[in-house]
Amino acid sequence: MHLFPRSDAARRPWVIRTFSQQVEPPVVLTDLKNTGAFVCGNWISSTAKLVDGGNLEQALDYFNEPQGHPSNVYIDRHTLLGVLKACGKQKYIACGQRSHGVLIKYGHAIDCLTGRALVYMYGKCGLLMEAQYVLDKVPSRNVSLWTCLIGAYADHGHARKALDCMKRMKLDGLLPNSVSFICILKACGDIRASHECLRIHCEIVKLGFEEDVFVGSALVDAYSKSFYLLEAQKVVDVLPYIDSVILTPLLVSYGERGLSEKAFNCWKRILKEEIYLDVVTLKCSVKACGSTRSLEWGREVHIEIVKRGLEINLAVCNTLVDMYAKCGSLTEAEVLFHGLPVKDVVSWNILLHGYCEHDLGYKVYNCLEQMRRLGVPPTTVTFVCCLTTCETLKVGQEMHLEVNKLGIESNKYVVSALVDMYVKFGLFTEALKGLDELTDRNIVSWTALIGGYAEHSLGEEAMHFFSKMISKGIPVDVVTFYCSLKVCGDKSALSRGQELHAFIVSEGFERDPYIGSMLVEMYATCGFLRDAEEVFYRLLAPTVASWTSLIVGYAKNGLTVEALNSADTMQLQGLPMNAISYACSLRVCANAGVLNQGLKLYTRLVREGFERDCLIGKALVDFYAKCGLLLEAQNVFDKLPSISSVLWTVLMTGHACRGENLQIFELFRRTEEQGIEADKVTFLSLLTACSHAGLVDEGLYYFAYMYRGYGIAPSMDHLNCIVDVYSRAGQFERLSFLLEKMPFQPDLSTWHIILCMCRKWGDVVLGRHAFESALLLGENPHLASLLMFSICMEADLRGYV
Repeated sequence: MHLFPRSDAARRPWVIRTFSQQVEPPVVLTDLKNTGAFVCGNWISSTAKLVDGGNLEQALDYFNEPQGHPSNVYIDRHTLLGVLKACGKQKYIACGQRSHGVLIKYGHAIDCLTGRALVYMYGKCGLLMEAQYVLDKVPSRNVSLWTCLIGAYADHGHARKALDCMKRMKLDGLLPNSVSFICILKACGDIRASHECLRIHCEIVKLGFEEDVFVGSALVDAYSKSFYLLEAQKVVDVLPYIDSVILTPLLVSYGERGLSEKAFNCWKRILKEEIYLDVVTLKCSVKACGSTRSLEWGREVHIEIVKRGLEINLAVCNTLVDMYAKCGSLTEAEVLFHGLPVKDVVSWNILLHGYCEHDLGYKVYNCLEQMRRLGVPPTTVTFVCCLTTCETLKVGQEMHLEVNKLGIESNKYVVSALVDMYVKFGLFTEALKGLDELTDRNIVSWTALIGGYAEHSLGEEAMHFFSKMISKGIPVDVVTFYCSLKVCGDKSALSRGQELHAFIVSEGFERDPYIGSMLVEMYATCGFLRDAEEVFYRLLAPTVASWTSLIVGYAKNGLTVEALNSADTMQLQGLPMNAISYACSLRVCANAGVLNQGLKLYTRLVREGFERDCLIGKALVDFYAKCGLLLEAQNVFDKLPSISSVLWTVLMTGHACRGENLQIFELFRRTEEQGIEADKVTFLSLLTACSHAGLVDEGLYYFAYMYRGYGIAPSMDHLNCIVDVYSRAGQFERLSFLLEKMPFQPDLSTWHIILCMCRKWGDVVLGRHAFESALLLGENPHLASLLMFSICMEADLRGYV
């Protein structure tokens, strides 16, 4: 029995079109064959349904079959366009090209409707030249057709071509619609074309689309990707309706920029306005917590995830493990990880990466051993993490053998990690061998080698390979420039840094926040603060790192006011200070003796939860000690988990400044009891204390112990302390003997010490000798002249000076 009587042939096209939506295509097609009336439009409609369902090979077979019955074919263009749409959706180019051929064969005009279907199909399949060709052949194009091509270029990463299409569309006298704006804004966001975003935003306002939620969402996304966050926020504020799709890109960008407070405000707004939280928004919120190291916020998001029953979602849980690891709460990361009902290799790699970030090499290898026992196959990411934290050369070589056994030794990321590992241990020959064996020498492996040389302060070698990389035509990226700039941080390498800066400008990287920060640091370290400021103020959006580099530069060059003003401006602009910027600002206050400003900084950092940070703790000890608050310094000192010899010395110096000599000797005794290695600065504090207290024998003991006990050769500063010890005690014979036997020529400080002694003891003859010797050095004579004048005044020899 047939579905259709042979006498109803006229009704078949409509009936089949309707019925084919309810009956499986092969049934309809079989019935059509049996009736002997081939209704091609319906045949193609069924083909479209097969394509839409993913039955691609079967669809092409059915599509080819009517070609053998040309006398009975009826063409229905509408259903043929449906096939093109289905082929585009499934990226099935063979069937799509066959449809295009049918259109041409039966003389259908390529108008806007047909052209759009073809552009859509070719665009989705990635054949952009064919899509462009079809559009160019349409005699009278409309906005929908142009928008389809703009969207195709944007989807495949050809942002500049998408922008060119928009310009050509306007030359056709056509104005963009909301979909056009959405497509072009995606292209602008992908290449961070901030100026184009601003221009398009003006057009959106002019054409009255500024309150369109979908256009607004695309605009927020484009601004967020371009880090124009103030503009993005303004767009959000004027939209009549917001949802998680609009706020999520802004939240992510705030997180990437380290703007924890603004990111958290986005999150609070989502909760306050009861916006639906989907998996994507929750994952992005967790990532923002990790990026900003906001542990408390991360815990709050975790609670929301549990409330919505998403704690069983492996992708969400993996993101949570990553967040806890980045925030330094490895215990919580481990608890969550071990509680996962199912763990994939991504879960293991995230935990490995967390250990890697905190330089816990032993935990990395314990984790790797567990993976082996459980039969979890390691990936390239696994080996990269393990090689990065390799603590011994032997372990690194064993990992290299395992990599070879698994046949991934030619993977560019693994090779780069191997190069990095060998360079870390100073085995540059092995590193170069690994690079030579790599057939595809990529940017990652070259950068690893340059970075290795930079870490070992081998600037010439690093720049040699940088030049070699450029000569081979290998493109450089932000990381390559970052590694190369690390070897340009002193005055001797400044000319090299300036050449590199010129190349960075020519490549368009100068405004990158990471490169900008390194350039600011380079110029500031070398004392070229005007150049540092010029680079800084050219940055599109200075980051916390950029501001910190500028603050450090001011501090190193003694510009206290500028450093503290920069710290204040940074916070006024909504950028949170990090541990480094706080520590640097505290050191500025310590060196300048600005107690009130330092106490304000302390209040702020406690409020932001930095008081337990080791770097902050060390800076606080230095600040309190130099400001004379030794009890507070001792309290912070006692709470630190690990104390270096530098901190002991800072505390000793603080006591020395207040003349508390017994405390200095007691602190030194404690350092020796705890097995802490004293350094030359420690002994300088001890010798200073001896000279101020007039302890000659103790001073000579520590001077001798410095070399015999610790192998520290005395510097000019140490010798000047002994000169001061003898001078204060009035032991002229010992002083003369020391000046004759010193391994260094006396410097200006030496003669100033002796002049002070001569003034105290009234020795005009030695004073004259010291004064004349100071003048011969050709340095600043003012203090020497003043001291000699005082000696002569007290000895009633006013005519001498």
